Amino acid sequence: MMDGHFCTLRKKLEIRRSDFGAWHCLASYHYRPHRFGPIDSIYAIYPRQSHRLFGREPVGVIVYMMPVPHSHLRNLATANRYVNLGSEGAALAMLNKEIRCISRVVIHPQYRGISLATWLVKETLPLMSTPLVEASAVMARVNPFFERAGMVRYDGPATAQSVCLEEAFGYVGVGEDVYGNAARLVEVIEAMGGERRKFVMRELKCFLRCHVTEVPGDLGGVVSLAVYYLLSRPVYFLWENINGMEEGMRHEA
Repeated sequence: MMDGHFCTLRKKLEIRRSDFGAWHCLASYHYRPHRFGPIDSIYAIYPRQSHRLFGREPVGVIVYMMPVPHSHLRNLATANRYVNLGSEGAALAMLNKEIRCISRVVIHPQYRGISLATWLVKETLPLMSTPLVEASAVMARVNPFFERAGMVRYDGPATAQSVCLEEAFGYVGVGEDVYGNAARLVEVIEAMGGERRKFVMRELKCFLRCHVTEVPGDLGGVVSLAVYYLLSRPVYFLWENINGMEEGMRHEA
């Protein structure tokens, strides 16, 4: 959708603070389990007026939680700010004071593809009372709305097997925009010439043998499983609330 059309649609929507009911309305459209830790706040996108399909039900929701105690990529992104503070309690107290975590972002399928997730994240980040907001997500490797909302991305370390497979894809001209979508990747492989296809299939099966004891016999099964393991490396994001950050908290990304 063009930017002008999006602006027109956005005038018909509003973001406001909500509750767990908003999450329950959209939970079935999210890929992660519904279990939560301590929740800080929930915001949702609502139609300003009753919609013929949705009524006044939310069409998007974001859930902010308290941070988990340990995160390797957080330590990387914050230069070990929360490490070696003398006690577990001191570290947790500092985390709870300084960080909130985006736990879930979900947009109703009929409203996807028009940047509502980016809008929801960007508009609610400054509403947090903490100087830092973090997020960790697998699907963000192929749907970079956190980055578009202004968060800084930190990739987890890739395994040697993942690097080899990604290099193999690159050798035959297959980018992340393709291998991030299993159905699309199947189409591309099916359209390949004999030698290129054999090469890719050999690399896919070699990659899978590092993860499973039995490799599927069909192309769709091989590709779906390989894409799952290839993209299962989480991506970490961090946003700094510069206006609310004390001078002592500033650090180089």
